[in-house]
Amino acid sequence: MQPTVFHVTHWKAGSQWVRGVLEEAAAGRIVPPLPGQGHVFGKPIVAGGVYTPVYASEGQLRAVVPAGMDQRTFVVVRDPRDTLVSWYYSLRYSHGDDWATVPEVREILETVDPVDGLAILLRGELYDAVNIQMTWLEAGARMFRYEDLLRDELGGFREILQFCEIEVGEERLREIVAKHSFERASGRKRGDADPKSIMRKGEAGDWRNHFPDRLTWMYRTLFGEATVRLGYAPPGDGRW
Repeated sequence: MQPTVFHVTHWKAGSQWVRGVLEEAAAGRIVPPLPGQGHVFGKPIVAGGVYTPVYASEGQLRAVVPAGMDQRTFVVVRDPRDTLVSWYYSLRYSHGDDWATVPEVREILETVDPVDGLAILLRGELYDAVNIQMTWLEAGARMFRYEDLLRDELGGFREILQFCEIEVGEERLREIVAKHSFERASGRKRGDADPKSIMRKGEAGDWRNHFPDRLTWMYRTLFGEATVRLGYAPPGDGRW
């Protein structure tokens, strides 16, 4: 029996990118998603299945995974600052209306300037994303950085599949990774931004273009310690 695989992440951390690769690398094992993650939290866990993506804290997922189940859980995280910026553009322009709150939030974001819009999301939904990151960090989970996948797609996905014991030949892996690359999927080079696309920019560190001093101060007050612990910022009072 192959181990059950859980691809845990938070929004705007390449969840559909990773899912696309897993769907081809582990064809036939993907557990079909249900609204509200009902396939994870509303039904028994399928032994040997691949769950991708799962948006959940460590405690939430462990509460539904049977004790002793042979499983491989890996967590993909992204710099919370880039997560915030990407989430802002998604909610304002490209996210579908499948969530009841999206139209209301979008209407608010359209009436305020971008920095105020980022501040609103910073004090709200970013908490949930950082909570997911931190619970898994504290649990010592196998974590992969979205930024590292951007730098070395082939090497990063090879490492993920090896960890999950999903066997894929090297040539096939290259084909899958190339098929799901940002360039192939978006028709643009990384860094060429389309603010209204769900694949907006595909680049790490873009938060620096969106964080004036007042937003940086607010962010550091709320999430500075978490950002340092996640390895995305140096300790102390260095400029970041």
